[in-house]
Amino acid sequence: MAKDIRIVKLRFFTYGKIVPNPYVQGQTRFVRVVAARGAEVDFAALVDVDKERALKFEAFYTEEELAARSNGGETPAEEEEGEEVVVAVTHSVASMTEWIKEDQPTIPDLLELANDDPALARLILEAENRATDNEPRKGLVEGLAKIINDAA
Repeated sequence: MAKDIRIVKLRFFTYGKIVPNPYVQGQTRFVRVVAARGAEVDFAALVDVDKERALKFEAFYTEEELAARSNGGETPAEEEEGEEVVVAVTHSVASMTEWIKEDQPTIPDLLELANDDPALARLILEAENRATDNEPRKGLVEGLAKIINDAA
């Protein structure tokens, strides 16, 4: 399959990826990947639902936008160094709690990370509760509750 590398325009773009299971040899598992603005993503490797979402929300810079930026402004990579963060639905609450405490992500960052996935929203909510000694941010609770309730 030919690669179709695109640069993320949004603050974060989440997508699914099949990776080798580090615990069981020969098996794979589905994980969520979070690509920050400026990160390179192989569009051809995305599953159909993630391609549709990327197109709907214009998640990647167009050729014209990249050309305009390179002619008179910063390139996307200069704006903010992009990186991928893998977040599995099986990710431990403890490691997510530690990440929230250390990195202090914003409410919009965490809601985007949840990506309308109720299991991931529950994980984030539990981690937020632990990270804030059961005093989670109201906007985050409301946003995650909506994701969880909409799936029910």
